[in-house]
Amino acid sequence: MPLGPSLDIQFFEPEEAPLPPDEIAFREFVVEPLADGRRVRLSLSITPFQQRPSVEVEILDPGQQQVSLTSVVEATEPSMSLTMHIRGEARTGEYTAIARLYYPPQPPVDQVRAVFVLPGFGEAATS
Repeated sequence: MPLGPSLDIQFFEPEEAPLPPDEIAFREFVVEPLADGRRVRLSLSITPFQQRPSVEVEILDPGQQQVSLTSVVEATEPSMSLTMHIRGEARTGEYTAIARLYYPPQPPVDQVRAVFVLPGFGEAATS
């Protein structure tokens, strides 16, 4: 049983200091289609933040129709990995993954995209 209130002290490098909502951005967004052609692994990182942001990732097929969507509400870590499942029949052509960083109900503060091809339908992923 603690004797008093706990104190959480965090130390940061100056370039790693948490940023206010209007200054956060994506640092990295990597898309890796998995061999089964039905799933996509995403790795993303954002700048350190003072307030927990939300992240939305959408995948569009070659016809620009949404085939997958996920949201992370109030992310707790600046780096994360996700696996997304592709709905419907796999198609030949370039898919697009779009990640948006936002604080509801405001519009996104940053957005990134990566183009990729599913295995068995062409070249490997490109960003």
